[in-house]
Amino acid sequence: MISTNETPGINNVVDAMEAYVASVISGEIDSELVRRMALQMMYNLMAFTKKHQDYGRANIALGGEVGLLIRMNDKVQRMMTLHHAAATPNHESVTDSINDLAVYGTIMQIVRAGNWPGTDERWGL
Repeated sequence: MISTNETPGINNVVDAMEAYVASVISGEIDSELVRRMALQMMYNLMAFTKKHQDYGRANIALGGEVGLLIRMNDKVQRMMTLHHAAATPNHESVTDSINDLAVYGTIMQIVRAGNWPGTDERWGL
């Protein structure tokens, strides 16, 4: 559980989440779509956790934002190649690449907020 005292601005996030959950419960927001989104985000979090155990923090800290953009571009280019060739992937599914992009996007948000340990600010965009 995240302590609201640990992260600046977390109280605003917690308040917004509570209001959002109330909107879902009241039927103002498509609860099935929200459920599916939450499940996908949880899947991506689990995938990140497993990979992070192998990679650690340094692979992101070394390249910062630029390194993340390169990784994201690699995934997009791979999917474009497969799409244009109407090819079946040999090693990693397109779904895996999409999930990786989602995780990289979240990591990018953490890096840009200055919360990824060891990220060198000189790489900032």
